[in-house]
Amino acid sequence: MRYGNRTALGRQWTASGHRPSGTMHIGYDYGYLYAALCPQTGDLFALLLPTMDSACYAVFLRELGAHLNKQQIGSVRLVMDNAGTHHSTQFSRPSGIESLYLPAYSPELNPCERFFGEVRRALKGRVFETVAEVEAALTECLNQYWQDPDKLISLTFWDWMRLKH
Repeated sequence: MRYGNRTALGRQWTASGHRPSGTMHIGYDYGYLYAALCPQTGDLFALLLPTMDSACYAVFLRELGAHLNKQQIGSVRLVMDNAGTHHSTQFSRPSGIESLYLPAYSPELNPCERFFGEVRRALKGRVFETVAEVEAALTECLNQYWQDPDKLISLTFWDWMRLKH
């Protein structure tokens, strides 16, 4: 998910005929939130990195692999869109990480997109002068999910994912 210091505006309820006013900042500094989550357990792994390129994606996969080893999780399946960096051959994937690529134009199938939507909503309408301020707000938002994994489970573990016995 791309984030930056450009204010994201949203809709507001107001009286008929009244136009709301607010402050806005138009900035051009960006960073990227890389995230992997487990809808079943609520485990969330996230990194804030400067770009969306193969080098940063390799860092994300390496650190995710270390996180999985620390959690003693043997293997995972990453559900991803078809971004170019996800298909890069410039690096090797850590063992135990399998990729599952979604069809084009189907973000609703990726639980992480629902999570990103909630993160964006938490930042909407706020004015940030620097990327560091945005990253502090992102960390505060992510802490909610790290402290309460059930919040992430209820957001991303859809009925069709549950195994039927």
